[in-house]
Amino acid sequence: MYTSTIMFELLPIFFPDPKKNNLPLPLYLPYMPSDVPPYWHLNYAAHALINALAVCFLIAVDGSMAVSILSAVYQIRSLKQCLLELDTSAEIQALHRELVFIVQTHVSARKYIRQLEKLNAVNLLVIFCFICLLLCMGMNVIATDIWSPIWFFLVAALFKLFLLCYFGNRLIIESDTLADCVYSIDWVSMPLSEQRLVLIMIANAQPALEMNGIFMPLSMASFLSIMKASYSYYTLLH
Repeated sequence: MYTSTIMFELLPIFFPDPKKNNLPLPLYLPYMPSDVPPYWHLNYAAHALINALAVCFLIAVDGSMAVSILSAVYQIRSLKQCLLELDTSAEIQALHRELVFIVQTHVSARKYIRQLEKLNAVNLLVIFCFICLLLCMGMNVIATDIWSPIWFFLVAALFKLFLLCYFGNRLIIESDTLADCVYSIDWVSMPLSEQRLVLIMIANAQPALEMNGIFMPLSMASFLSIMKASYSYYTLLH
């Protein structure tokens, strides 16, 4: 996704624009001409550097968020695997020890997801709002020029949003099925104290855990809502 931004640096070759002095961006170094060599090459190098810095920053921010969400997904998935492998016919002490470990791991996973949501709530809100505005403005440009190079930018932004929403949707699905996985074990044959631990975990597994961007969750439903809202704003402005 981020390597596709190299197309911005190739724009002067495929889509020369005299209004920008055939540079990728309408941005120039001060106190020097931008349309004659070697100053044109200096401006081009500055644009390439800005693009590289932006890509490195976005890879760090979005990559850490995506990996963190995936970590939460696999924590829930490992809990489900522990429940499937739980031997309800084991000795009481061993069964109790295993259930306590599962409950504590589930509590830790919930705390981790809540902390992750707290750290990224504002960031997700900014991403939602910015991409919605970007889609609206980009479609207005495309309406006047279907071959506009802004297509590359819109596709990269949409792919970023889709990736985050997909991971958030996986978290919702995994946590939503956790309660059913807990209930499916043979908890009826357990001693009363172990049954209470199972009931505690079933209660803690509801409702499903999700990442929220303050106003909307990180899910595929939110992705579709943003797409629909962007098209609605486009029709109003157009």
